[in-house]
Amino acid sequence: GQPTGYTSLRLSASVDKKSIVYAVCLSSNAPEPTVAQVIAGKNASDVELASNFKGTVEVAANTTGYINFANLGVGTPYDIYSAAVNEYGVAQTAVTKTRAYTIALVPPSVSSVETSADGTKILVKFNKTISSTLPAAPGGFTVTLGSSYNDAVTGVALNADDKSIVELTLTKTIYSDISSIKIAYTRGDSGVRCVEGLELSNFSARA
Repeated sequence: GQPTGYTSLRLSASVDKKSIVYAVCLSSNAPEPTVAQVIAGKNASDVELASNFKGTVEVAANTTGYINFANLGVGTPYDIYSAAVNEYGVAQTAVTKTRAYTIALVPPSVSSVETSADGTKILVKFNKTISSTLPAAPGGFTVTLGSSYNDAVTGVALNADDKSIVELTLTKTIYSDISSIKIAYTRGDSGVRCVEGLELSNFSARA
């Protein structure tokens, strides 16, 4: 089983004979259902599962089919139980168990800081794609160049080509060598968010 998103999983099922593969997706460490229960789309308590927690796929011999499960918990482990029934109606004797995890949501954090070629902008690269709804300048950002001055941030915008980069427009031209430049972030009335809706945490001056 592989994650296909923050709330979805996909089971890959391979068979050596033409078969219909049945599968149910249960909370991790839930009691193991029987083959008959998996085929019926039920859990070990014989309760029928909602459609997003069960599925079937017809698979040709020596090929792979896929069953998708959606609307699951974020960053959550699940046990997927499957059973195949071949074209002659013969079912496998025991279920196959697969442990899978949906993707955990990770808040944005700074990956790197660079200056633009003309020295008028700070390019802050994050580990996530950033939402286009950014707070107005200064956006909670402050920029310091050594001990000589604090530069005002007059513009906060997404990079046109890379949406994981936020461009901070400054009032002064700064050096291309960023070794003495530090930025800090303190959330104001609204915060910087990734496209999943998680907010950037405050951070003190960092190079």
